[in-house]
Amino acid sequence: MKGTTTAKLFVAASSLGASLLVACGGQEAAPAGSAAPSASGAHSASVPAAKNEAPPAAKPIELDAETVKLVKAAAEKCKTNDATEEVDGCPAGEYDAIGKYAQDKKPKHFHVTLAEMALTDGAKDKTLYAVAFSALGSFADAGGRDWLKDGATPEAAERTLKLLAGAPEGYGWTVNMAAKVPLAAGKVDETVAALRGSKAKLKSAYSLLIPYAGIGALPAAQAVARDASLGPEVRANAVRGVSRAVDPGIFRNEPVLEASDKTKACDWAKELASDATPQIANAAADALSYCEGAYIDAALTALAPRVDAEKPTNQLIASVFHQCWGHAVVGRPPNGSQAQCKKAIELVDKLSTKEQLAAGDASWIATVAGGIGRDCGDCKPKAKEILGRIKGHKEKYVADNATKELDKLK
Repeated sequence: MKGTTTAKLFVAASSLGASLLVACGGQEAAPAGSAAPSASGAHSASVPAAKNEAPPAAKPIELDAETVKLVKAAAEKCKTNDATEEVDGCPAGEYDAIGKYAQDKKPKHFHVTLAEMALTDGAKDKTLYAVAFSALGSFADAGGRDWLKDGATPEAAERTLKLLAGAPEGYGWTVNMAAKVPLAAGKVDETVAALRGSKAKLKSAYSLLIPYAGIGALPAAQAVARDASLGPEVRANAVRGVSRAVDPGIFRNEPVLEASDKTKACDWAKELASDATPQIANAAADALSYCEGAYIDAALTALAPRVDAEKPTNQLIASVFHQCWGHAVVGRPPNGSQAQCKKAIELVDKLSTKEQLAAGDASWIATVAGGIGRDCGDCKPKAKEILGRIKGHKEKYVADNATKELDKLK
């Protein structure tokens, strides 16, 4: 890549040979009175530089030697596409080995190493850039959320922000995932600014604001959600962050907001449940389904007039379904109570009789009706009624799906 200044590299071997010390990124003076690193790595009290004297060298960046080794091996053996972040064709799983190392060993300087390699060596080698940057996104929290937070040092955040802002158009997924690093460092406004300035096609990065930066990111998420200059799906992603922030996951082991912070996030979603932008209203309803309890009542109240007035869409059907579903986990009870589930199946019934209902959406409704019927005993009769109608659909795949779901309720 052209126009990138090669970093100055200083290698210091530790007794264990586990890391490299790299000074890069230009000259930065240490604040007066702070400790400044000497050439030996020790620290001494610094004083303001005299006039015409060069400022102290930048603080060395410590890289993880094994990560460097694994990235270089993947860059040598794997295949990449200049236009995208895709890394494949690795003969011996060289790329996956980076993630396995992160997961098993939780190296201290993993994130800053990948970001620094992408910015420096990657400026001269497109394949290495793709491997390092993609790995930063793919394996940002491979060692767990606490490990990510520890690795999201100021240096790692600053260099990742540079990557986000300068990413090529095809790096949408990688940009989305790598944004976890500066967000875990609390760099919310800086991350939003980098995302806005990036050429990469963004899809879900804004859904990470609250989950990875906490409730302090709520104002930033709210600003994104109401920004008319952004597309509706992008704005809705900021709201979807509430779902991710309050959902403990399939195995109930994902980190979630504290109770008081959860209330703040869920109250915001409640405010948007009747938003004029359908994508935002759907995202809010989904979030309320994860907030559970009285929030599901609020979602159902907001969904009812929309079901009457709007054309059925995949998202609208899903938002109704999510008020009564067991997250596709056998034996897990649905989000909603039996009474809430009965209200949800009534809305599904209305959607199933819409004249504008497309064949694909009819098949989706059959799946939804079957799911609610299995999770809610009181809903089974209505579910069978809906499936009985769809069973006669002119499209064979729709009819077959309704028949399959009906058989599951017998």
